[in-house]
Parts: sequence; structure tokens; C-alpha cells
Amino acid sequence: MLTKPEKELLEECMDELYEDFNRYKKSLKPNEEMNATYKMFVSIVEKLNLRRP
Repeated sequence: MLTKPEKELLEECMDELYEDFNRYKKSLKPNEEMNATYKMFVSIVEKLNLRRP
């Protein structure tokens, strides 16, 4: 697993991806499913125990 400093650095680097993800989520229609790319992004974030976007 990642150390706390590594995790913080990775989250900082991912800020732009988090912003893109939030814009994408807002663009979804009610009950519309996320595409595979964004599902994979969420899965990676969860597996690395990073803050949720």
C-alpha cells in the first residue's frame, strides 16, 4: 500500500482528474450509467484508498 506522503502526493496529482470526473458526473442524466472509463477510475481510486472524487 501507499504511505501517507505518497497518497497525498498522488491525490494532489489527481486533482485535475477529480475535476473532470465531477464535471462528467454532473453531465449524466438521472439513472444514466457511467461509462467504463469512469467506472475504472472509481475502482482504481477505491483500491488505492484515495479520497473519493
